[in-house]
Amino acid sequence: MRAYFSLGMDTDFLKKIADAVSDRVNLKEGDHIDFPGKGYRPSIIRKGNFHPVHAESSLKRVCFVDGGETCLIRSPGLSLHFIRTLGMIMEKKKTVYSEASEFYALAWAESREDRIYYRSRIFPVGKSIVPGAIGVYSLDSRIRQGNDRASITEVSGILRRISELKMAARLVDKLSEGDSIVLDGTLETRFTSEQKAIRGLYEKAAESNVLVTALAKSTTLLTKNGISATTLLKSLGPEDAWYYHPVAEIDNDMHEAAIYFTKLHKKSGHVFRFEIYKEQAGLVDVGRVLGLLASGSKDLLLPGYPYGLIRADRLARVSENEKEYLKTKLLSRLPKSFGPDVIGDSVHNTLDSAY
Repeated sequence: MRAYFSLGMDTDFLKKIADAVSDRVNLKEGDHIDFPGKGYRPSIIRKGNFHPVHAESSLKRVCFVDGGETCLIRSPGLSLHFIRTLGMIMEKKKTVYSEASEFYALAWAESREDRIYYRSRIFPVGKSIVPGAIGVYSLDSRIRQGNDRASITEVSGILRRISELKMAARLVDKLSEGDSIVLDGTLETRFTSEQKAIRGLYEKAAESNVLVTALAKSTTLLTKNGISATTLLKSLGPEDAWYYHPVAEIDNDMHEAAIYFTKLHKKSGHVFRFEIYKEQAGLVDVGRVLGLLASGSKDLLLPGYPYGLIRADRLARVSENEKEYLKTKLLSRLPKSFGPDVIGDSVHNTLDSAY
């Protein structure tokens, strides 16, 4: 029998909690975003730095790129992921071209000079665009979790990111001068392999005068006073669509970008972080760039979020049915000696499925 416990639903008790939450949110201008890395000079947040965004139709094309993945095998020293990258070009809210890339990424732990490294091998599906194999130190501060060794599954995230950048670079050939690329996430990189891939994209896009941008679904950035950056800007911004700039000057080789925040629909409850390749930011009208995105951000599922990214996410996502099919086919070919600790059927999973 399942045990039920008091959830503390007394009205006065809940009001005390609500008041305590409200007391921690000081939504006033004069604050600034506290970037955790080096090379950021944040600007003071002012109401005068909000600029209007007007949805506008255009013949310019926008290429949206996103990726999805699923874990098929996982243990502390071994993992296998299936990764799909999707690139989709839209013109006037219609898809005019799309391309997918799929591959398996195997990662394993090995000892080298008394250190544990994670190595990888790629198995492409057909003629897919795939990243090269990478290696990463398991105690690298960029991926480790507190004092614990980084999860080996971090390798697949790096490979997925590189494959998205390579997909974007490939699709530059399908675009023309004045068109744009919108990556899911930010333009920040963590590893040399990512930096090499994104610089390849920048160089190719610059040659064709194609704009490179990124829009993040969410951000953990806080202000100096400990307030969510998006919460503060949403409270200070106008009711209509807008973008906010300046946010910060960046002098960081791993993050060559100009940062903005934007609300793309007046009825949207979401504020997104938006970035443009630093060398291109001063050459474009940001309001018009975001206006083009705003014109395609009216989907009832998520008003204020570009439909192209919604669709790219949907097509790149690996469903549970796909995962179970791939996993069943794979496990039928593995030795029977492989136990739950190798195929990822942990005690947590068993308990979760029971409730």
